[in-house]
Amino acid sequence: MSGLGISVGYNEADKYRFRVTGGFVTANNVSYYSFGIEYEVELSKHKPYRVFIGPGFGFRGESDGDTHTTVGLGTGFETSLTGNSIF
Repeated sequence: MSGLGISVGYNEADKYRFRVTGGFVTANNVSYYSFGIEYEVELSKHKPYRVFIGPGFGFRGESDGDTHTTVGLGTGFETSLTGNSIF
Protein backbone atom coordinates (compact mmCIF):
# COMPACT_ATOMS: atom_id res chain seq x y z
CA MET A 1 0.00 0.00 0.00
CA SER A 2 1.24 3.49 -0.77
CA GLY A 3 -0.39 6.91 -0.67
CA LEU A 4 -0.14 10.66 -0.36
CA GLY A 5 -2.32 13.24 1.38
CA ILE A 6 -2.40 16.92 2.21
CA SER A 7 -4.38 19.18 4.52
CA VAL A 8 -4.34 22.97 4.40
CA GLY A 9 -6.12 25.20 6.90
CA TYR A 10 -6.80 28.90 7.37
CA ASN A 11 -7.51 30.44 10.78
CA GLU A 12 -9.92 33.36 10.92
CA ALA A 13 -10.16 35.57 14.04
CA ASP A 14 -8.40 32.82 16.05
CA LYS A 15 -11.73 31.00 16.58
CA TYR A 16 -12.78 29.82 13.12
CA ARG A 17 -10.89 27.53 10.77
CA PHE A 18 -11.47 26.52 7.16
CA ARG A 19 -9.71 23.31 6.11
CA VAL A 20 -9.26 21.56 2.75
CA THR A 21 -8.00 17.97 2.62
CA GLY A 22 -7.17 15.52 -0.11
CA GLY A 23 -5.53 12.16 -0.46
CA PHE A 24 -4.61 9.31 -2.77
CA VAL A 25 -3.76 5.70 -1.89
CA THR A 26 -3.20 2.52 -3.90
CA ALA A 27 -3.71 -1.05 -2.60
CA ASN A 28 -4.13 -4.35 -4.46
CA ASN A 29 -4.07 -2.64 -7.89
CA VAL A 30 -6.99 -0.34 -6.95
CA SER A 31 -6.55 3.41 -6.44
CA TYR A 32 -8.62 5.38 -3.94
CA TYR A 33 -8.86 9.17 -3.72
CA SER A 34 -10.68 11.67 -1.52
CA PHE A 35 -11.29 15.40 -1.25
CA GLY A 36 -12.99 17.27 1.55
CA ILE A 37 -13.68 20.69 3.02
CA GLU A 38 -14.78 21.65 6.51
CA TYR A 39 -15.46 24.75 8.56
CA GLU A 40 -14.59 24.55 12.26
CA VAL A 41 -15.78 26.72 15.16
CA GLU A 42 -13.70 26.28 18.30
CA LEU A 43 -15.67 25.49 21.45
CA SER A 44 -12.68 25.23 23.77
CA LYS A 45 -9.00 26.04 23.22
CA HIS A 46 -6.27 25.20 25.72
CA LYS A 47 -2.56 24.73 25.11
CA PRO A 48 -2.51 20.91 24.92
CA TYR A 49 -5.82 20.46 23.04
CA ARG A 50 -8.83 22.06 21.33
CA VAL A 51 -12.47 21.06 20.80
CA PHE A 52 -14.45 22.21 17.75
CA ILE A 53 -17.74 21.75 15.87
CA GLY A 54 -18.57 22.31 12.23
CA PRO A 55 -20.05 21.21 8.93
CA GLY A 56 -18.09 19.27 6.33
CA PHE A 57 -18.36 17.96 2.78
CA GLY A 58 -16.43 15.06 1.27
CA PHE A 59 -16.03 13.25 -2.02
CA ARG A 60 -14.24 9.92 -2.44
CA GLY A 61 -13.84 7.47 -5.26
CA GLU A 62 -12.08 4.40 -6.59
CA SER A 63 -10.31 3.70 -9.87
CA ASP A 64 -13.13 1.28 -10.81
CA GLY A 65 -15.58 4.23 -11.00
CA ASP A 66 -17.33 3.82 -7.63
CA THR A 67 -17.83 7.29 -6.01
CA HIS A 68 -19.44 8.58 -2.80
CA THR A 69 -20.38 12.07 -1.60
CA THR A 70 -20.90 12.85 2.09
CA VAL A 71 -22.14 15.87 4.02
CA GLY A 72 -21.94 16.01 7.78
CA LEU A 73 -21.94 17.99 10.98
CA GLY A 74 -19.80 16.87 13.86
CA THR A 75 -17.48 17.64 16.71
CA GLY A 76 -13.75 17.11 16.85
CA PHE A 77 -10.92 16.92 19.35
CA GLU A 78 -7.32 17.73 18.47
CA THR A 79 -4.21 17.34 20.63
CA SER A 80 -0.45 17.37 20.21
CA LEU A 81 1.45 14.07 20.20
CA THR A 82 4.83 15.77 20.56
CA GLY A 83 5.68 19.08 22.18
CA ASN A 84 3.45 20.98 24.54
CA SER A 85 1.08 22.79 22.17
CA ILE A 86 -0.79 22.29 18.89
CA PHE A 87 -0.70 26.02 18.06
